[in-house]
Amino acid sequence: MKTRIMELRKEVSEVFKYHKRDTVFVEEFYDYFKKKGLSEKAIERLWLEALKHEIIDIGILPILDPNDSSKIIEERKVFILRERWKKLC
Repeated sequence: MKTRIMELRKEVSEVFKYHKRDTVFVEEFYDYFKKKGLSEKAIERLWLEALKHEIIDIGILPILDPNDSSKIIEERKVFILRERWKKLC
């Protein structure tokens, strides 16, 4: 089981390395793995398993109006690489 978790961690970490960030938008996550040949269902299983094993967290990123920083114009879901998240807290 530990081997599978290590493989999962490595696989999921690839998308964060590709984007050179500790957070990626859900759409970026799906796009990355679709290009690798995974189906939507397989990608969903991948992130659910990564969430279960505490490899990633899910959050909401508010997108602010560039003309009024007190106004949220959109909220976007993001995946956060948990090992980096822990270091920030």
